[in-house]
Amino acid sequence: MLSCPDFGVVTYPDPCGSRDRVVSEVADEVHRQSTISDRLWESFSDRFSTDEMVEVFMLVGQHHLVPYVLNGFCVEVDDRLEPPPPT
Repeated sequence: MLSCPDFGVVTYPDPCGSRDRVVSEVADEVHRQSTISDRLWESFSDRFSTDEMVEVFMLVGQHHLVPYVLNGFCVEVDDRLEPPPPT
């Protein structure tokens, strides 16, 4: 069985998810502030291509777009769904 560092060496040069950690930070900052800090921008742009960065921002934006559209069209929430946790 491969350990986390071994797996990273075999598949890509970024073991144990530093890219994942940066994506999570980007999503959190964009969600809270609609932008990211200079420090995070530097870390993000060091690890991702411009195309990948655009995709991350688009995915975070999609998270906001869906409720706007559903609420705009007054789509009723399925009674079987649990309410979202408080923020």
